[in-house]
Amino acid sequence: MFYYKEIISKLPKAVLDEIGKAVGVDYKVGKLTGENIFNLLLYSILEKNELSLRTIEENYRRMFCLNTRHSSVASRLKTIPIKYFERIFSFVLQSFCNQKDQEKLLIIDSTTLQLSSKLLQSAIPWRGGAKNMVKCTVATDGRFAKLLNLYTQAKGSSDSTSFREMILNHGQESICIFDRGLQKRATFEEFIDKGIHFITRGNDNIRYQIVRIHGKVAGMQTGTLELMEDVVVRLGQKGSRFLSFEIRLIKAQNRQNGEVLTFLTNIYEMSAEEVCALYKRRWSIEVFFKFIKQELNTKHFLGHSKNTILVTLYMILIASVLLTEYRKRSEIKSYKFARRAFMNELRLEILKPVIEYCGGNPEKVYDYYLFHFP
Repeated sequence: MFYYKEIISKLPKAVLDEIGKAVGVDYKVGKLTGENIFNLLLYSILEKNELSLRTIEENYRRMFCLNTRHSSVASRLKTIPIKYFERIFSFVLQSFCNQKDQEKLLIIDSTTLQLSSKLLQSAIPWRGGAKNMVKCTVATDGRFAKLLNLYTQAKGSSDSTSFREMILNHGQESICIFDRGLQKRATFEEFIDKGIHFITRGNDNIRYQIVRIHGKVAGMQTGTLELMEDVVVRLGQKGSRFLSFEIRLIKAQNRQNGEVLTFLTNIYEMSAEEVCALYKRRWSIEVFFKFIKQELNTKHFLGHSKNTILVTLYMILIASVLLTEYRKRSEIKSYKFARRAFMNELRLEILKPVIEYCGGNPEKVYDYYLFHFP
């Protein structure tokens, strides 16, 4: 079965035109229209060859039978409206998210992407100073990436700050799941006061004072854990004092390696098993980061400006949604093989005009290329 056309039909040209007009993407622009840049980047990201302005220049020639210079592409990426790609990303998400079946999860984590220090002098220093990096905080629903914040400066890029910002802005109607990068007690209290539901891990040396027993769970087992306690506590401060607000604490032991895990949440309606199972879903974002780094060209950026980097990242997120949906429909287990199959179908679509031109005569292939690529 072929699924490329079925999936790409969810993003028709009319939608790209409508979004483009709304944000003025083609104001005073010639050949490098927003739609052309979108299609060009999507193909180049999925192609798996090293992403560069030179390869994009060549792909432009192949796809549109027109010439352009890599320097023109670079200039366009510096100024093209980010809103164009943000809105396309939002539209693609809405097209493939089944609202009825969708769980209201917001799984938040961050990853760093290294760049040459020549590319981004103002970026966050990497270990040793040989390279710089940008930091991305991403939120997923367990399947698709839904939110993106980019940090090119160290200030405000810590997990503690970036997670809080994303959760306060977007977490009101979701269960927010995050790791131990955010441990500020004041932030926990802020979430509780605002009614934002969350699940996280506590540090190994966490101090707490038990207020009351929430559930009798000792000895109960989940897939890999044995539950030890389910209590409502006050967390410790520096010294011997304890904070005034209450939070639910669940302690469990990994039956395989003996590690003791502590979970913190302000959700009281769920069972301890359900809370542990939801936190386990956090692993899906680690799989997502691995997927985009291995299969979607996140190791290569097309310029040093924040605009160029954001354009590339939004296109990577759009490609990830299309490829994830393709993988689901084709029932291909591996992202690597799903990407290959997707690209094979895309190349077949690109070959169609060549086949039509040749009329069944393979010798006319040379005429086609001489005509279109003089």
